[in-house]
Amino acid sequence: NFLKKEEKDDDGRLPKIIGVVKGNGYGLGLIEFSQFLINNGITILAVSSVEEALELREAGIDNEILLLGATAIKADVEKLVDNNITITISSFDDLTVLNKILENKNKKQKISLKLDTGFNRYGFKIEELEELIEKLKKSENVEISGTFSHFSFAYAKENKYVKKQFDNFINGIEKLKKAGIDTGMLHICNSCAFFKYPEMHLNAVR
Repeated sequence: NFLKKEEKDDDGRLPKIIGVVKGNGYGLGLIEFSQFLINNGITILAVSSVEEALELREAGIDNEILLLGATAIKADVEKLVDNNITITISSFDDLTVLNKILENKNKKQKISLKLDTGFNRYGFKIEELEELIEKLKKSENVEISGTFSHFSFAYAKENKYVKKQFDNFINGIEKLKKAGIDTGMLHICNSCAFFKYPEMHLNAVR
């Protein structure tokens, strides 16, 4: 009900809501909160750890699960691949480890690209995109289901830095698309930004 006609994405569709259930469902219970969201129409869940992702699968939840955190630990990546978890790729090490595993398993894998637009925690910086494009074009077993970033101060009164980060994200997306990379579902808004910046909803919100 919060979404208005003018807030549709470029394809005329309302943005998809990704249900973030990290931190034990923000204290509401990982499985219980996830099931509540699914029962109310949410089709994609997002977690921050490998353990949370696997716990959802062990509970019988077969919806798409996006791991927001990244990992280059071989054992963890293998578990994510085996359990059909959408893996966030935020560094060249992440991509290298995943490619080797997929080659050995002869298997395709959904990934989500994380761009660093100014939060400076993790993700590909804009100046790294040319190298990333080269490596992605050689990554035959990965399918990019989405590309995302994260606002540093969406809750702040001053929105200048939010606008700068959004512009950085769009510039990065345009660079990837011009090189022939399908960036998939785009999202940058968390709950706070969802309410404050409807013009930045893109394809999905978290």
